Amino acid sequence: MTSPNALPASSTDRLRLFTIIFPVFLDLVGVGIANPIIAPLLLRPESNFLSASYFENQRTLLLGVLIAGFSVAGFFSGPLLGALSDRHGRKKVLLASLVLTLAGYLVFALWLFLLSRESWQLYLMVPFMGLF
Repeated sequence: MTSPNALPASSTDRLRLFTIIFPVFLDLVGVGIANPIIAPLLLRPESNFLSASYFENQRTLLLGVLIAGFSVAGFFSGPLLGALSDRHGRKKVLLASLVLTLAGYLVFALWLFLLSRESWQLYLMVPFMGLF
């Protein structure tokens, strides 16, 4: 009888496990990169992202809503992606999810450095990134 905590024995089992764990790792790295960029944009008045008339508690609330939007989108899209992976296969759905996540982060980076940086656009982008 094998222990429930035992690692897979064969190399194909390890590859299958890696196929599942690596996309999750990439997704968490993306979240870890985006949140430290977004927080100073919203919380520091000198960033000129929000007008100077916003108080600190309003800025903090907006940041919380933004981070919650990412998590809520992931909460609702998880079962949907699970059903899609049951129907079309895990590898195809993981690959599509990674490509769409990459597209979301690229659009975020372009918006951050090149575009008008209006706050309503950020509130559309971040939940989109949370979907995948």
